[in-house]
Amino acid sequence: MSDNQDHKPSKDCSSVAAGKHTSIPVQCDIDWNRLLEICDDEDILVDVTEAFRLDAPDTIKQLCDAAVQGDWATVQSCAHRLRGSTAVIGATQAMDNSGKLEMMCQNGEHKMESTMHLVDQLREEVEALVALLGQSDWIDLVREKTAEHDGSSDTIV
Repeated sequence: MSDNQDHKPSKDCSSVAAGKHTSIPVQCDIDWNRLLEICDDEDILVDVTEAFRLDAPDTIKQLCDAAVQGDWATVQSCAHRLRGSTAVIGATQAMDNSGKLEMMCQNGEHKMESTMHLVDQLREEVEALVALLGQSDWIDLVREKTAEHDGSSDTIV
């Protein structure tokens, strides 16, 4: 498919909106230090991540539906919201991809196959984050992954 043909997201977003997740993601990035900078109290941290877990599926569904319909203003708006919410929880890759998607829409690059690929990638990242944050022991999982790193990076991969 050429870059000037329309490309639809490869997967229906209904599983995200319904909160259905079948497994813990293999790759899911959360910068633990960034998260702690924003939420230095564990109770606040839990509240913030829970709000993301509950709100993000609706936002990504809106984004996917808008992309399929060619409503690029809504895609841009949803990407902007996701950029902010993923920044707050320290999800750096999803934050970067949300920002890229927002800029692509803003710059009129929304008919390119790469834009639709980015929609798919962002959907997968949000699904992975929602799945991770839905685990009762997600804090321990993130801390454990951080401890496995050599100290050069606190990003959970």
